Amino acid sequence: MIKIKNLNKTYKVQKNFGLKGLFNREYTEVQAIKDLSLEIKKGEFIALLGPNGAGKSTLIKMMIGVLAPSSGTIKTLGKTPIDHRKTIIKDIGLVFGQRNRIWPDLKVIESFKLMKAIYRVEDTEEQIEFERHIIKTLEIEDLLDRQAKKLSLGQKMRCELANTLIYRPKLLLLDEPTIGLDVVSKQNIRKLLRELHQEGITIILTSHDSADILNLVDRVVIIHHGRTFIDQPIKDFMRLNDTVEIEILFGENIKKSQLEEFEEIIKIQKLHRKSYEIEVKGSKKKSLLKKLINEFEIDDLHIKTKDLDDLLMEIYKDDEGEKK
Repeated sequence: MIKIKNLNKTYKVQKNFGLKGLFNREYTEVQAIKDLSLEIKKGEFIALLGPNGAGKSTLIKMMIGVLAPSSGTIKTLGKTPIDHRKTIIKDIGLVFGQRNRIWPDLKVIESFKLMKAIYRVEDTEEQIEFERHIIKTLEIEDLLDRQAKKLSLGQKMRCELANTLIYRPKLLLLDEPTIGLDVVSKQNIRKLLRELHQEGITIILTSHDSADILNLVDRVVIIHHGRTFIDQPIKDFMRLNDTVEIEILFGENIKKSQLEEFEEIIKIQKLHRKSYEIEVKGSKKKSLLKKLINEFEIDDLHIKTKDLDDLLMEIYKDDEGEKK
């Protein structure tokens, strides 16, 4: 579906403003994408992650032909996007940031009809049944006769997704599809995305919702500083999260040096006079706790596993350290 090799994108950015910049402009070059290579096969469900400014939006814009690369090659659906945008866009669905695909002043149902006309979607029995299924799953039956501009953020996102799916794209690009939704609506969207994935649609998802990533995707691609920093199956990626943090309140004053003798402990942080936070491999947790209970008097302890956000923050910090 997508094949990228040694891709680069450089922007020229003005660095002086005010009166001086008005008469004598000076520019600097910013490299948004750096020698990036990536392949996405048909039917894969990818999480494309990275901090703000990492290059995700630039990469997606090059995938759909909005931006031309500075160098390197990119193929989407077997074609160079910048040269064949009109050809490939009919097979690409976008629910991306503030990009509106339902018209604010029209009723939602009219936007659906207009989208079908643009993409020349015929009202076959199969198509009508598909639309009914989408509308029911996303729970938007009561929204079809309302103007889009009168919808809440969550309602609008559900209608945007339905409007994008109505012409059955082969490649689906989703930016925060569950933002602003309640728990039930999120579950309904995830259910629909799983169904689409099973039908062979290729999906690229950017999301800050950990549950979206953990419950949906096959593979995680992390972009940082314009390059591919991590590219792993979701199972391998989550093995990076093989540590737990344990807060322990001892019944006596304990010196840090006493805990450093336990080889299972990765990190130690003193919280208060009698309490510490320690980090340990998940596989070593039970054996360590058994040793600590035998060695010391423990009044209380709390075990917590890092969530996806914590893991991503650690990955970004490690990358910053490597660059320095």
